[in-house]
Amino acid sequence: MFNSTLRSRFPSIIQKRFLNALAPKHSFSYEQGYTNVTKLSNGITVCTDPSVGETLGLGLFIKKGSRHETEETKHAANAIGKLALRRTKKHNPLERAQNLASIVGNFTVQAEREYILVNSIIEPKMLQTTMETFEQIIKDMEFVEKDLEEVKSAINFSVEKKKLEKMEYVPELIHRVAFNERSLGRSITMADKLDINSIQKFWNQHIIPENLMIVCAGGEHEEIIKLAEKSFGDLKNPKLNNEIIYEDPIYTGGNHFYPDSSLQFGNVGLGFKIPCALDLKSMFAFSVANQILGGGSSFSAGGPGKGMFTRLYHEVLSVYWFMESAFSQSFAYKDSSLFTIFGSSEPRTLPNVAGILADSIINLDRGITPEELQRAKNMIKSNVLMNVESRTVQVEDIGRQVMTYGSRMLAKDLMKSVDEIYIHDISRIKEYMLSHPVTLVTTGNFTSNLDCLYPLEKRNFKLSK
Repeated sequence: MFNSTLRSRFPSIIQKRFLNALAPKHSFSYEQGYTNVTKLSNGITVCTDPSVGETLGLGLFIKKGSRHETEETKHAANAIGKLALRRTKKHNPLERAQNLASIVGNFTVQAEREYILVNSIIEPKMLQTTMETFEQIIKDMEFVEKDLEEVKSAINFSVEKKKLEKMEYVPELIHRVAFNERSLGRSITMADKLDINSIQKFWNQHIIPENLMIVCAGGEHEEIIKLAEKSFGDLKNPKLNNEIIYEDPIYTGGNHFYPDSSLQFGNVGLGFKIPCALDLKSMFAFSVANQILGGGSSFSAGGPGKGMFTRLYHEVLSVYWFMESAFSQSFAYKDSSLFTIFGSSEPRTLPNVAGILADSIINLDRGITPEELQRAKNMIKSNVLMNVESRTVQVEDIGRQVMTYGSRMLAKDLMKSVDEIYIHDISRIKEYMLSHPVTLVTTGNFTSNLDCLYPLEKRNFKLSK
C-alpha cells in the first residue's frame, strides 16, 4: 500500500529515486539458473551457482574422507580437518590466524566420510584472496608434531562433548558397527594412534587435481574458472606405481555395547541398511519417513512447536515417562546408506526403549493420514528453501550433489520429487529395512546389552550372525 501511494503522488523521476532507496541493494534468488560445472584440463572440477546475494560462498572440496583411509592412515581425515587452517610452510599459526582475520569472512572446515570441505562466506572483493588461501592449503600445508598433539587434545575434548549431543554421538557408533569399522564405518571423530607420518601419507595419496573441487555460490562462472586456473592450473596428477584400492562399504549389521560410566543416561540406537543415494525415489521416501518420525528431547528450549506433531513426540516422548530423548536420522552415500533411530533413558529402562524404537519402525507405514504425510513433505520443502539462504549450506549442497550425481537438482525439481512420495513408498522402504539385519548399539553406565537385544528377537528382527 505504501508503494502504491508513492506512485500516485510523486513525479516519475522522484518516485524512482525514492523507491530505489527503499529497495534492498540485492535480491536473493535461488532459481536463477542451473549450476555450472566445468572440469579443468588437469582434472579439477569448478562448480558455480549464479544466485545473487550480499556475500559469496566459496568452498574447497577434497573428495576423499574417512572412508578412504586404511589401517595405516586411520583417522587422518579428521586430523587434516582440524589442521587445514592452522599452519603453512610460510606462516605459523598466529600469522595464519591474522591472515584469515584480514579477509573479513567466516571460515569453517569439516571432515566427513566422503570428503573434506573448507568452506567460507566472504565479500565479493575478497574472492581472489580467499582462492589464494585455498591455494596455500593445497600447496603449502605443513604438519608439525606440536600442532598434532594440540589437535588430539581438541578432538578428545570434542568426543566427550558429543557424548552429550546424541544427534552426533549415537549415529557415529551405529556407523562403526553397521559397516564393521571398515569404509563408511571408519570414525570421523577419533584421533587415537595417529602420527604425522600417517597424516602425511593420506595427504600425499589424495591431494591430486582429480580429487579437488572448487564450489562458488553467487560468483560468475568464468571468473571462478580463471582464479582456479591461476591457483591450481599447475598441479598435475602423479603417476602412481600402485593404484589405491578402496574398500567397498559392506553392511553387516551387528550389536555392540560401549560401556561408559560418565553418562547419566544410557543410549540405544538401531541402524538399518537403505538403498544408496543414486536411488533417488528411495532417498526421497526415506526423507519423508524421517520427517514423519521426527524426534527431539523431553525438554527443549526455543520457539513453540519444534516438531511436536512428529510421531516420536506424540507417540513416544509424550507417552513414556522414562524417555529422555528420541531421534531418527538418515545418512545417504553414493554406494550405500543408513537409516537410524535412537533414544535415551536411565539405564534400567533401556530395554523398554529398544522395544519402543523397534515398534516405531514396524508401525512406520501404519495409520499415516493424508495430513501427516503432507506435513512431512511440507517440512522437507521448508527446510530446503530456508537452507538455501545460507551460503555455507549452498556450497556444501552443490558440492555433494555434483560429487554424487554429476549435476545439481533445482529446488523446484526436488520439491516435485518430494510431492511424488506416497504411502506405498513408505511401506516399500520399511520392508527393505526389515529385510536386512538390524544394527544395535548401546552405551552407558551398565554392564551388558543383552536385555536390549531381547525386544528385537521378540519382534522377529533379523540379526546378524
